[in-house]
Amino acid sequence: MRLIYILMLIFLSSFLFAQQTDFIATNVNPSYEDSTISYKWQVGISTMFNEHRSDIYQNKFIDLSNLENGLNFSLSRTIFNNHLVSLNFNKIKLKYSHTDSINSMSDVYDPYRLYQNKGYSFLSDILAFNFKTSIDLENLFNLDLESYINKVNKSNKLKEMINLYFDFGFGLTYFSSISRNIPSGNYIYSYGYKDEEGSPEEIKSIIERPKSNLFLLGYTLKYKVKTNIFYFFSWEEVFVDTDMLDGISNSTQQDRYRSYHLGVNYLF
Repeated sequence: MRLIYILMLIFLSSFLFAQQTDFIATNVNPSYEDSTISYKWQVGISTMFNEHRSDIYQNKFIDLSNLENGLNFSLSRTIFNNHLVSLNFNKIKLKYSHTDSINSMSDVYDPYRLYQNKGYSFLSDILAFNFKTSIDLENLFNLDLESYINKVNKSNKLKEMINLYFDFGFGLTYFSSISRNIPSGNYIYSYGYKDEEGSPEEIKSIIERPKSNLFLLGYTLKYKVKTNIFYFFSWEEVFVDTDMLDGISNSTQQDRYRSYHLGVNYLF
């Protein structure tokens, strides 16, 4: 909870700072002012596709067979030079079916996986809150992505319609995970479930679940549909300060997962 209070304090501080920077230069003709300059707040919603990326020997850049869905809500504030700060709430599921040979995971003690060498599967349920900063790369490096795209397409259709951001942030996650034997479907072990109460397949309430700090890095591409409506795609790599996100202790300090967002922002 202390981390949440810190994030709220940072967000409010950023808001107050942004209030100080909302001005229009005197030498700018108001008729040429971008109509979006008056929009400082954004609300967003996106559908998420999530992929577990740790404790597993990955041979694919994206494993479509193990993508799970999720949902994101966000509240953002433009601060200066089109950079953003935002508060995000994510409801996420992760899954994976592990079927490698026993030799490839010899450092993990898992006697249930020895049964017919078929392995196990797990399902994780995650609630995450994060405070994210988004740096507008076009403003930072004085780029004009639209002109590059127009040159390739030999057109002038795109004008101030695309924004590319670099994202980083911190937050807190509440999670639970359960593992099952693949051939039988039987419960193996769980984390964030009521094992001690004798109900290993009954999930705990949100407050009772294990929690962990998280750190994220990623990119966001936005496309302006109307003056105050943007479509966006985000790619996030999320690192959590626990090795039990998948219910498996594998002598690593952090688990991680990847999230893809497809969503819309409304500016006001």
